[in-house]
Amino acid sequence: MSSLSHQIEWSTLARASAGTDVLGHHLPPWWSHVLDQLRQEPFAFKYAWLVGHLNATYTGHVKFTVTRAGILEESLQVLSQLPRHQLCSFTSIALRGEVALDAGGVAREWYTLLSNAILDTSNGLFMVSNKDDQSFFINPNSERDHGPNHLADFQAIGRLLGKAIIDEQVLPFHFCVPLFKMLLGYPISIEDIRYLDPTVYSSLTYIRDCDDV
Repeated sequence: MSSLSHQIEWSTLARASAGTDVLGHHLPPWWSHVLDQLRQEPFAFKYAWLVGHLNATYTGHVKFTVTRAGILEESLQVLSQLPRHQLCSFTSIALRGEVALDAGGVAREWYTLLSNAILDTSNGLFMVSNKDDQSFFINPNSERDHGPNHLADFQAIGRLLGKAIIDEQVLPFHFCVPLFKMLLGYPISIEDIRYLDPTVYSSLTYIRDCDDV
C-alpha cells in the first residue's frame, strides 16, 4: 500500500477545520456571517451563489490528457498527483489521439466516462446499495476487489467530486444517504441501514421493537 493510502481517514466535524480553504488559507471572520445567512436560503439560491462565487474566484485552467482505453487508471493518477494550487482550476480535457476543441463537450464526456468507470462494479470501488434508486456506497472489500491502492484512488475520486463542482458538471450517479452523512461527519444510526439493506433493517427494527424477542 502506498504511503498516500495511510493519510486518508474519516474526520468528524469537530476535528475538521472550517476556518481554512482547500489551499490552507485562513478565511476572514466575516465569512461565518455570510455562510450563516446563506444557510437560510433555498437550495437554488445557494447553488447560484456558489457558481457565481466560483466564476469570480477561479480563472485558471488545468489540462489533462488521457486515453479512452485507460481513462480510469490515467485519470485517477493525474488527479492524485495534481498540485494543491491547481485543485481549484477549471478543467480542460484532451483525449490522446483525438482532435477536438474542448469548449465544454470533451470535459462533459470525460466526466461521464470516468464516472461510469468508477462505478463499474467490476472495478471494485463502489457497490449498488439500493437497486430501487440505484444509489451507491463504498465497496467494503475494495482492497481485495480493486487493489492495494484503493484508498489513494478514493482520494482521487474525492478530488474529482470537488472539481465537478468547480466545473459545474452534474455527475450521473447518486451516493446513498449513509455515505453522504459520513462525508459530512454526521453520526450513523440504525435508521440508515434501510438505505443499504432493507431486509436487514426490517429484521433489526423488529428485534428492537418486539418485546418477545
